[in-house]
Parts: sequence; C-alpha cells; structure tokens
Amino acid sequence: MSPAAISGKMKIVPAEPDLIELRELLAKSRADQPIKHIDGMPKGFVVSKSGVFFTPDQSGDRESRTIRVCSELYVIALIRDRSSENWGRVIKFNDADGVSHKWAVPMEMLASDGADMRRELSRQGLAIAPSITARNKLAEYLIECVPKARARCVQQTGWFDNVFVMPDRTIGESKEIVLYQSGSKTICQYLQGGTLDQWRNSVAQLCTGNSRLIFALSASFAGMILHHAGQESGGIHFVGGSSTGKSTAQLVAASVYGSSAFKQSWRATGNALEGTCALHNDAALILDEMAEVDPKEVGSIVYMIGNGTGKGRAGRTGEAKQRKTWRLMIVSSGEIGLAQHMRDGGRIAKAGQEVRMIDIAADAGAGQGLFEELHGYEGGAKLSDAIKEATQTYYGTPAIAFLEQLTGDLENFPAALKTAMNAFVANHLPRDAGGQAERVCNKFAVIAIAGEYATGAGITGWQQGEAVAAAATCFRSWLDSRGGGGNQEKTAILASVKAFFESHGESRFSDIKDTSGRVTINRAGFRKTTDEGQEYFVLPEAYRRDVCAGFDTKTVTKVLKEEGWLESDKDGKTSQKKRLPGIGSTRCYVFTSKVLGD
Repeated sequence: MSPAAISGKMKIVPAEPDLIELRELLAKSRADQPIKHIDGMPKGFVVSKSGVFFTPDQSGDRESRTIRVCSELYVIALIRDRSSENWGRVIKFNDADGVSHKWAVPMEMLASDGADMRRELSRQGLAIAPSITARNKLAEYLIECVPKARARCVQQTGWFDNVFVMPDRTIGESKEIVLYQSGSKTICQYLQGGTLDQWRNSVAQLCTGNSRLIFALSASFAGMILHHAGQESGGIHFVGGSSTGKSTAQLVAASVYGSSAFKQSWRATGNALEGTCALHNDAALILDEMAEVDPKEVGSIVYMIGNGTGKGRAGRTGEAKQRKTWRLMIVSSGEIGLAQHMRDGGRIAKAGQEVRMIDIAADAGAGQGLFEELHGYEGGAKLSDAIKEATQTYYGTPAIAFLEQLTGDLENFPAALKTAMNAFVANHLPRDAGGQAERVCNKFAVIAIAGEYATGAGITGWQQGEAVAAAATCFRSWLDSRGGGGNQEKTAILASVKAFFESHGESRFSDIKDTSGRVTINRAGFRKTTDEGQEYFVLPEAYRRDVCAGFDTKTVTKVLKEEGWLESDKDGKTSQKKRLPGIGSTRCYVFTSKVLGD
C-alpha cells in the first residue's frame, strides 16, 4: 500500500509572527549564533556570550556590584498544557563543548529553593555561579523572564493531536509549538546514525525474503499507528533456542528508532516497566529474554502492558495520583513461550494474556533458524553478524521518515488503515475462528499495513506486498502452533482439569468401598471403579479451590458439562446429592470416566 493511497495533506493554520520566531530559535543549534533580544527580560538582568549577569538597583545604600548568575542562558518561550496548567519556561543554552541544550522547565521545580532545577541544569552542563545570591538570582531570572512566545507542553511522548512528540523534537505541523516537558531532561533513546539510504541498503534490504525479520521490522513501525487503528497495546514474542536469530530480529526492530540501546530487558519489576512503557508510548518496546522476569509476575506484567495503564497510587496527601498510560507494540524474545514460563512459576496462562503477548516460533522452518534467505552469506550466523554490525551504525532515521510522511497523510489515513486491516482479516482469518484468533489477526493486520506503508513511503526498499506476505506467514505459524483458530480457554480448562485428576486421582481420592480405615491426606473426595473406568465424587470446596483453580468456576462447569465430564442430577443441577463414607448425605460434583479418557 503506497502513501498515495492514503494521502491527503492536513490543513495547517498560518503561524503567528512570534511562533515563527520561536521556531527559528528552537532550530538554532548553537547559542553563539546571533540571537536577537527576547522581550520580557526582567529588570537588572543582561545576557551576553559571557553569561547571565545581574546588576542591583543603585538606589539606596546597597553597593552597586554586577553578579554573574550562570553561563549564557535564554528563556525563549512560556509553556503550558492544554488546560492552561503545568506552566513552565522553554530554555536554551550551550554546555562547555558548545553542544546545544533545550529544556522545558516546569515552574513547580522553582516552588521551593530550586535545588532540583539547579541540579538538573548542572547535569546538562550549565555553569552556575556558586554563591547563594547567584542561585537565588537564577530562579528569579527564570520566573521573571516573560517572553511573548508561547508553546504547548505535554508530559508524555507520542501523539498529541496531529503531531508526534519526542523528548528532543516534535514531528508534524500545528498552529503552535508543542514540546515535551518533564522534571528532568529525559535520556533520549530516539537517536539517529547514518542516513536513511544507508539504513535501507544495509539493514532493511537484508530482511527481504525472511518472514520473521520483515515481521519484526513491520511490528516496530506498527507502534506508531496503533493510535489510528484503535488497537490496544500488545506484542509479539519470538520463541526459540539459543542462536536461532531472535536477538537479530530485535536489533532490526530497535534500529527503526535508535541504536542497540533502544532495546530493553525484561529484567525489571512491574513498577520499573511502567516508566519504561510510558517513555515508549506510541512506539515499539523491545524486550529481551522473558526468562529474566519472575514467572510469578510475568502474567500480571503482560496484562498491565496490554491494558496500557499503570498502578493507581496515592500522593502525599492521600489523593489519587495520575496514572501512567501508554499504547505501544512489544517485540519480545525468549527461549520459552509465555504459557510455559508462567507454568514454571506455578501459574496458568489466561487466554487474555496469550492474545496480548503472541508467541511466534523464531525458527522459520528452512533449516537456518530465523532465516529463509541468506543473501549470499555462508550460513545464518554470517548474515546475522552482518545485520548486527549494520544496526550499530545505521539507525533511527526510519522512524523520523515514517512520521514525517504520516503526519502529512493524517486526513485520510485512519479510514484507509481500517479498510486495509479488514481486507487482511478477511483474507487470512479462518471462517471457524473464535474471537481470540480474530483479535490476534487484527494485530497482525496492523503490523502488515505498517510495513506496507513504510514500503510505499520509500523507507524499506521492499517490494509492495512483502510485509503482508510475512505477516500472513507468521499468522499461519501461530495458528498451527495452537491447533487452529478456536478459542483456547476451553482447551486450557480441559487440560488443567485432566491434569488435576491425573496427578491426584490416587492420593487425594478415597476408594468409596475401602473399609480398611486408610486416611487420605488433603482429601478432595472419593472415587469408585465402574465398568467404564474411574468415577470421581469431588467435594464442593475442593471443586472450587482446586479443580477450577485459575479459572472462573461457572465457566469451568459449563465446559465440563458440554464435554460430558461432569454429570448432572435428574433435575439438571450441576452438583448431586450423594451418601459418602464418614460424611453422610452431601452434595458433590460427579465426574465420569471421560475425565481420564482421550
């Protein structure tokens, strides 16, 4: 799908003169380039290449002595959010190496002694005079400086109306400047190395013919269009043994946005991952080696990431703090899948978790691990080394190019995206598929269209249709691994219940005819041998606590009755009244011999 198919430039409101001036100031890379005087300079302050100086009022008895406050620093705009709150100052200065720094400073950092603000400015390279007077005057300078220019601030990266905000830049056109503002200068992982042509020829071209590499790269682009597709967060998890090529796919995905440092690790607590997710909002989050996260926590973390909302927390006075939110695409890897990792921690994977984190076999089945096309290299290891080396040099330019194209196509893009997604689902979703398979297919559709859009924009250099074909191949692989398109909840319930009886059929069930007085420890009920096999009488609490463990009791009961594993009484009630040894007449759940059948 080419950009022309979903084109249509958005209408831009003409910029005001002070807005044009502000854009020029933000574009200047060095403070030693001439910057004309900015209106709003407070009385007594002067800025020159030597720094910011303050001369006291000569009236009265005070000695007239000029104070050096800090190195050269300009306040170029006032900034506030959409609700006219969270006011701040956009500042610009150079460090000792001449590297330009811009920061939207929240005014709340100046509410007390300003120590946090000075600490952050010092970290970035501003030289602040050591005297107490100079420190106080720095705060006064920032507070009292009131330039005419205005900017709009956001506290999160990603889409804001029709522009895309990164920590160091904003892509797209709007009627006012939009900047990222935070209490510290966020370490920006959106870095660029080399040119787009170099990335295309050295990284993207080596992905052609390799379904997993194309799919991983397309998934990385898809993070930027989830918002327009109306899709929730989620991701793909490449599963395979060591040296299959999983890390290569992740480095390719990371190169869309930055260097190898863009790749993160699963080795973090759920709280730490909240902040990581928020910083990757409307982008891709590359997470390496799922086995490094606690198997008891991984399920809740997957739900948290997929739901796009962090924990609710209380502020200092007990009021609810604003939760972190995000929407992103995960490209994960691990030697085992999500369900197996959770089982290792004694947990059962829910269907909702498995459709949020979709397991994909890393092995493409061509005898070369992840790879299907070696592009003339002697084996997958050599090709992997070439790709890894290229991603260390060329990175970050694809995301910029993708967003520059997309922000010009936003008028028609969402509708065209939905149409293309519907076509993918219609062509590749089995007719008998359940709702879970449909959700996964929709996620694959977004990934496919993102890859096609990048191709149409001239970013990847692939043939049109290659991203769709790769997504379709990976979707078929996913369907084959789960045994079709039906909902997995029923299969998981039956497997769990059968495992319970296979594990505890002798140890936790007393023989109903046994008169030896043998004591059954932690008894769950009784068993009776019939011509068809073993029949089990499960006590109510054991049924709810153990047999249905990890699932909704009503759902389990419904599935068991449909399969004929659970026998109802003559009135149709799920539990039956039976006389059991040592207990007497009581209600219990009667399991037929089918529970241990095929």
